[in-house]
Amino acid sequence: MTFLNPLAFLGLAALAPVILLYFLKLRRRRVTVSSTWLWERAIQDYQVNAPFQRLRRSLLLLLQLLLLALAVVALASPAGRASPPRGKRWAILLDRSASMQMKDAPPSRLEVARKMAGDVIDGAGPDDEVMVVAFGDRAEILTPLTSSRRRAREAVDAVAPHDTATDAREAFRLAASALGPHAEREIVVFSDGGFDPVEMPAADITVRYVPIGGTPRNAAITALDVRAPVRADDPWTVFANVELFGDSPASVPVELYVDGGLKAVKRVELAPGPGKAVLFEIPRSEPEIVEVRLGWDDDLAADNRALYAARRKKPRVLVATAGNFFLERAVAAQPGVEALSARDFASLAPAEDDVVILDGESPASLPEGRYLLLGAVPPWEGFRAEGDMKEPGIVDWDRRHPVARHIDFLGLYIQKAVRLAAPPVAVPLVESRDAPLIVAYERGKTRAVVVAFRPLESDWPLRLSFPLFVANALEWLRGASAAAGSPGAPLRFVLGADEREIAVAAPDGRRVKLEGTPGSEVVFGETARAGLYTAVRAAGETRVALNLMNALESAGRVAPELRLASGKSVSGAALARPPERWWRGFALAALALLLLEWFVYHRRVEL
Repeated sequence: MTFLNPLAFLGLAALAPVILLYFLKLRRRRVTVSSTWLWERAIQDYQVNAPFQRLRRSLLLLLQLLLLALAVVALASPAGRASPPRGKRWAILLDRSASMQMKDAPPSRLEVARKMAGDVIDGAGPDDEVMVVAFGDRAEILTPLTSSRRRAREAVDAVAPHDTATDAREAFRLAASALGPHAEREIVVFSDGGFDPVEMPAADITVRYVPIGGTPRNAAITALDVRAPVRADDPWTVFANVELFGDSPASVPVELYVDGGLKAVKRVELAPGPGKAVLFEIPRSEPEIVEVRLGWDDDLAADNRALYAARRKKPRVLVATAGNFFLERAVAAQPGVEALSARDFASLAPAEDDVVILDGESPASLPEGRYLLLGAVPPWEGFRAEGDMKEPGIVDWDRRHPVARHIDFLGLYIQKAVRLAAPPVAVPLVESRDAPLIVAYERGKTRAVVVAFRPLESDWPLRLSFPLFVANALEWLRGASAAAGSPGAPLRFVLGADEREIAVAAPDGRRVKLEGTPGSEVVFGETARAGLYTAVRAAGETRVALNLMNALESAGRVAPELRLASGKSVSGAALARPPERWWRGFALAALALLLLEWFVYHRRVEL
């Protein structure tokens, strides 16, 4: 037997006052009567004439002590174990990503996971140790290995939902490292399994996967784009892509809010499968905040709204080219930017917020900044040219990345391209059979799109997709698009010449002050929830919109097994039945003693 609330045994201290009451006597007033015959039944009380007496055998005292002891044991929550404890080490991995907010397992998948994790903790033996790790896009140890059931339960209860994607690899590494060498080790994963394959930590560590969730019915905004007008009298254009995840079609109202006010509503008929594009127009000057909402009650609320925050500062685009007419025209067609051209990078003087386009050779060194490199290999760590590729064919591209969105690369002819080797942090956007052709790169203050071929050595400039690619790349590099940030990504700010602090307001009302020296970078990392983040600075406010827009999270499909990087898998299994709790039996026994004590007391008075 084990006790889930051992602190309740402190209540046994109440036994002492109960016993003390039986030592006490009542002082009575002396009264002269004519006869004692009517008082024989109370002869014992008549003899009480001192403050203390010798403790005598009393059935009432015994019943009251037993009653109090049983009540304390019931409060201590006794539980039985199916097998004797063996000093096992447990690692509980709780998925808190966006899909775990699904309501198909009421009240939510995360609530069900927390309850199941609590059952595992309650079933652990007195010599067992438990650690709790929560993971979304990154992992966090909520409590290291501990034998305290209370600390482990508090850690589980503290797991809050995040509006992020899912990556379980770091959680597995942390768990395997913390469990260390031990006779018995087990990792229990509570998740819907919507993440990439993970590395098996060790052959002697038992991994149990508990799938959570059912069949969700959910509509989601998976893309949002706000385009400035080409001419002054044209309206602003708002594009949203809405997808339905479920088994049956639905009619979903899509609402447009501009600067907090409802401007338009469109009802969209959706069917499971590819989404539908919804187009709005804003016939007015540049909006500050654009929000698209779905007026539909589904299983996930985090993907029912998407925000766009306009940039107040007009950006500059600096182009270094030896005469690429198509590139210069594509840049000049972008609304709301100031385009400057030069023949080489040395002739440019880029500021921190400027976007630099290099067409051809890259200089020997490039400072941190925002770059679109066309046929130029950057001189940064991890990038190198490993020869050339002749007429490489495109086999795939990332259709969901903001740079490649709405672009069809199929059939693109490329005469020659660099066989590009990129660091692991670079994201391939367009791939050939041998090497990536376009990658997106982010590190520190640097954000870049690297194209492994020159556009003039292909038929790309003659296609409509080329100016669209330039527009997408510039928006992503500037961070001007609503899709530029996702929940979980840190927000970085550079302090001005006379600036020492920034106050950041989160969507949930939290306000955090960031401090630093003038010119230094400050980072705000508490971005787990989707919504609008506002940085209050000396020069004014800067707004950043973070949206979920993740089709995998919105789909919320439950994986029947946990995939491993080795190609094997761990089948999902129902959680073993927790140890039976016995407090109800002790509580019923205490109630029976209470009734018996009442009967004995009244029987004694009546005799």
